[in-house]
Order: sequence, then structure tokens, then C-alpha cells
Amino acid sequence: NTEEVDKLIAEKDQIIGDARAAVGRDVAALKTEMDAKIAAEAERAKADVDRQIADAMKTIDAERENSKAQVETQGQAIA
Repeated sequence: NTEEVDKLIAEKDQIIGDARAAVGRDVAALKTEMDAKIAAEAERAKADVDRQIADAMKTIDAERENSKAQVETQGQAIA
């Protein structure tokens, strides 16, 4: 009887150990997946910000050229 109880306890411990190991693997896999998704999203966000900055710089350059042309036109009109 004691032998059977010890065997059942060992089986229980084995099942618990296997379950913990499986959960550990699942958590590690999920963490890897989430890290990859976060990295991809960060890269996408960075590219989006870079694009917005480039667009803003184009607008600033265009406005600068427009202002320069207006100043030159007014200067010629005054002269």
C-alpha cells in the first residue's frame, strides 16, 4: 500500500513537472512572438515618423522657396 502511494505521488510530481515545463515553453514562445511583434510595430512606427518628417521638411522647403520668391518679387517691384 505504501509502495502504491509512493508511486502515485511520484506520478503526480511527474505530471506537475511536465505541466510546469510545458507552461514554461509556452510562455517562452509567447514572449518571443510578442517581442517580434513589438519590434515589427516599432519599426513600422519609426518608418511612419520618418515619412512624416520628410513630408514636413518638403513642405518647409517649398514654403521657404515661396517666401524667397515673394521677397525677390517685392524687391524688384520696389527697385
